[in-house]
Amino acid sequence: MTIRVVLPGFGNVGRNFCRLLEKRDSLDASGRKILLVGVATRERGSLWSDEGIPLGKLLEAERQTRRVDAVSLPGCKKGIPALDMIREGNYDILAECTSGNLKAMEFEPGFSHMRAALEKRKPVVTSNKAAVALKFWEIDELSRSMETPWHYDGTVVVGAPFLDYARTCLVDAKMRAFEGTLSSTCNYVLDSLIEGASLDQALMDAQRSGMAESDPRLDVEGWDTAAKLMIVAQALFDLPCPDLGSFPVKGIRGLTRAMLSEARQKGGKIRLMARVSCSPEGAELSVGPELLPPTHPLSLLFGPTNGAVILTESLSEICLSGTGNSPRQAAFALLQDIRKIVRMEKR
Repeated sequence: MTIRVVLPGFGNVGRNFCRLLEKRDSLDASGRKILLVGVATRERGSLWSDEGIPLGKLLEAERQTRRVDAVSLPGCKKGIPALDMIREGNYDILAECTSGNLKAMEFEPGFSHMRAALEKRKPVVTSNKAAVALKFWEIDELSRSMETPWHYDGTVVVGAPFLDYARTCLVDAKMRAFEGTLSSTCNYVLDSLIEGASLDQALMDAQRSGMAESDPRLDVEGWDTAAKLMIVAQALFDLPCPDLGSFPVKGIRGLTRAMLSEARQKGGKIRLMARVSCSPEGAELSVGPELLPPTHPLSLLFGPTNGAVILTESLSEICLSGTGNSPRQAAFALLQDIRKIVRMEKR
């Protein structure tokens, strides 16, 4: 048996998703395989094949030509818009990998893709942070009304299935507060700054290693972390979608020499912290750089390692951490979310 997948978006996450699929013989013990039947981009073409798209050929053709429709297959169709694929195509799961921009309030085309799939009762997995952050409740309510699952662990990746664990294991513990470091790029850059590097040098090193995007402004200015924090607030704390102007978002460009010097002297670490705290008076969110003391659990993390501390009424503090927040790990989260859907359908 096969699981037929449509993939809108073929950036770093989409490519890594295809590389993961290419290496895996089967999805589960029953021998099910994932068959990529459709891939679509905004500017680099689209491709559909009822028999499945050979992943190796797709990756090589896109590497050489920067287009996904450079692959020639018998019976394949080219030029089909992503929405038409989703609305009319024969598939089982939508893997939504397009990107948005939280700062610019851009959530399309990802939101329309997910809505169209759910309206067709097709499950959705996604790595699209901006669309989930800005349209979480609309997607979630549609998922419930259509009795069709959607999963989004690939949007807040700390090298571990953080959202899935919190939603399933901490529901009865009554979560009251959250603090986390959610940007590997910022972690790496901040550690480099403390060691004496300039911001430009640190960013160039992060880009060479593949950790930072070619345009790292959303990371450095705090907007990538803000999108993840908005998802945490809605998914774990049942908060309404926060207005962007309702909580502070500060990046790491404005760090002073005094703050860096203090970090060196005290032995702590500067981290771009994302926070949610709930009280009878309401909830507060914030994103900004902080100097953590050496005893803080998130100060013990190094390099690209991300982490989160959740304060609960029943279990006190829960600390989760995992190395990296790369496109490869986001792609792995997508694959794991597909596994969850397949397991549920077998019950």
